[in-house]
Amino acid sequence: MKIRRGLGGLLVGAIAVQATAAQDAPAQSSLLEEVVVTAQKRSENLQSTPIALSALTDTLLEERSINTLEDMTGLVPGLVIGGKAGYAGLNPLSIRGVSGQAIPIGAEEAVGMYLDGVYLPRSDAAFFSLIDVERIEVLRGPQGTLYGRNSTAGAVNVITQTPESQLTAKVDASYGRFDEYSVKGYVSGPLSSQVAASLSAVKSGHDGYFENAVTGNDVGDTDDVTVRGKLRYASGEDVFTGVLAFDYTRLEGADFYQNQRDPVQNVFTGIGDPSVVESNWEDVANSWRKSYGPALTLNYSLNDKLTLTSISSYRVFEARSYYDTTGGVYTGFVLHTQGFNRMKTISEELRLGYTGDRLKLTVGANYYHEDNEFWLVNTAVDLPYASTSPKGPHDTMDTTAYAVFGQVDYEVLPRLTLVAGGRLNYEKRDFVQSYDPIASDPVFRSSTGDLSDTEFVPKLAVNFQATPDIFLYASASKGYQAGGFNPSSGRLRQAESFKPEDLTAYEVGAKTELFERRVRLNSAAFYYDYKDMQVRQTLGPGLATINNAGAATIYGAELEATVVVGGGVTLGGFVNHLDSEYEELIELVGGVPIDRSGNRLNRAPSWQYGVHVDYTHEWRAGLRLNANASYYHESKSYYDASNSPFVANDGWETVDARLAVSHANGIEVYVFGKNLTDDRYIAHVIPVPPNYYAAYVNAPRRYGIGMKYSF
Repeated sequence: MKIRRGLGGLLVGAIAVQATAAQDAPAQSSLLEEVVVTAQKRSENLQSTPIALSALTDTLLEERSINTLEDMTGLVPGLVIGGKAGYAGLNPLSIRGVSGQAIPIGAEEAVGMYLDGVYLPRSDAAFFSLIDVERIEVLRGPQGTLYGRNSTAGAVNVITQTPESQLTAKVDASYGRFDEYSVKGYVSGPLSSQVAASLSAVKSGHDGYFENAVTGNDVGDTDDVTVRGKLRYASGEDVFTGVLAFDYTRLEGADFYQNQRDPVQNVFTGIGDPSVVESNWEDVANSWRKSYGPALTLNYSLNDKLTLTSISSYRVFEARSYYDTTGGVYTGFVLHTQGFNRMKTISEELRLGYTGDRLKLTVGANYYHEDNEFWLVNTAVDLPYASTSPKGPHDTMDTTAYAVFGQVDYEVLPRLTLVAGGRLNYEKRDFVQSYDPIASDPVFRSSTGDLSDTEFVPKLAVNFQATPDIFLYASASKGYQAGGFNPSSGRLRQAESFKPEDLTAYEVGAKTELFERRVRLNSAAFYYDYKDMQVRQTLGPGLATINNAGAATIYGAELEATVVVGGGVTLGGFVNHLDSEYEELIELVGGVPIDRSGNRLNRAPSWQYGVHVDYTHEWRAGLRLNANASYYHESKSYYDASNSPFVANDGWETVDARLAVSHANGIEVYVFGKNLTDDRYIAHVIPVPPNYYAAYVNAPRRYGIGMKYSF
């Protein structure tokens, strides 16, 4: 493995050295925290859950200054979080080289996003500010059995705090470079002997990280707000509980891009000066995204082994993106792009869980309905969006899905458990594409399409608890993604559909805790057989198509390690290796078929590795010091099937750190730093054929100071 600049090798090697030293170290009072997860729709120890899974606790999120999901980069093996993808979305996710299509309508996300068990239809909706989060669970591999929407890549579950029966509160405020600020508040407490409530709110933002070389204005400012409220009822001995929740998020900021090709020399230019964005239009066209809705979760314990759960939700997601696709470097030609997306979803899940001595069973049913509409405007003139008069194209799609599912775990022999599960899914989509009359084509254009599909998604596994501290598993499962429609395929083209994709995954893993729970080593190896893979291709400004690759393969291995060294020091880290390849894929470029076989998949870096060190020291008079630092490296990856250098990044690395001093009275003062290496890289690219490559560049070095009070 090639380590850039030698720093990665030194830090990765440190984990192995400390793990070896821990074997001979004297007994310490510090032990690794036991983590309880609900990845399989029941509470169980992370170390006995037969899924490649990372659980980020509230303590870890706070100590790493994780304010949004975007900050999770470098914490989870196999997880890649991209940059802004224009009108198509914010921060598309990939897990183990399986990524979504970054389109606003016509297809589902490859990574399923969930908030307290409620499916979020777009990854954008999960990028709210974190304040009252209990933990975040990242499941790697297809999740087709127990989850409301089939996800070929994996799932991200954000679990928020439940209102408590005693009064607790927290206030956290910080300020940093680029006038970056954040003010967070959370309060929870009882309203009566059976009712408790909680309320959280976050207001955050920053000035632009970049300078407009034409106007001198800052570019890329943000202004965000998130509010969440919960009301919890619990009967005597918690036989029946109900939680009514409502959340609202609005993210606002200027979307901007740099062009990656010199318009005269027609050569790749890279990111150029990462602090400068050239543009010859005004910096007033902000983008925004809103997500909100209520959810009701009911739990009824029929007895000490049988529980009935219902999760009902209604959600709205709206997004407006407005930017200059060409980066403003083309004199006399500016392509202003506006996209507007509105989604309304209703979902209901009803499931029954049984936990016995040798048998564990989960069965359920799920209903999901989505109304989605999307407008796109490409123009050389600044035209404001008007929902009552769309300029076209205007796409709408109704999706209805029903599913029944179940999973049984049975201990056939002491410590040996067999697992069998499956999901029967029916899905139907109705799609309409329309274009308003224009001068060159004074005819209203409209086309329709519909498709439906029924699919059974199985899972088989075997688990073996070799010792109390060594857990082994092997599984074979299927991931499935329903077919869909190409959005905005062109004025003179009919609505175009693409086929479903499926992924068969084989995985073996080991979860171990050694030396009296001072060393934790979790590893997995996997092989994916990908059929009819859905692949996105950009045809022109605002025109994209999704085709089905004949086949692709992915295989790799990952290791996570945590070591309690002693003396207040804890080391941790991970390494992930991935090999991916299109086995069969033909793309049409200007009407000419191009064979992409042998190319790497999108957002599939060969290597990811990261390490972190935590140090805690207790002083007298109730004072406590907590310091941590982390290093992360990601190798080169591509953003389209051509593996073009115009649509890629060359790999990157970063260092983050935080230092905090707290007192027993609940006051904490801290300083933090993000991307201290100031490594700039291309986080996403929007190809605009034939000559434009609009690139989104990551944030620069940031640092600041904050204060928190809690009780």
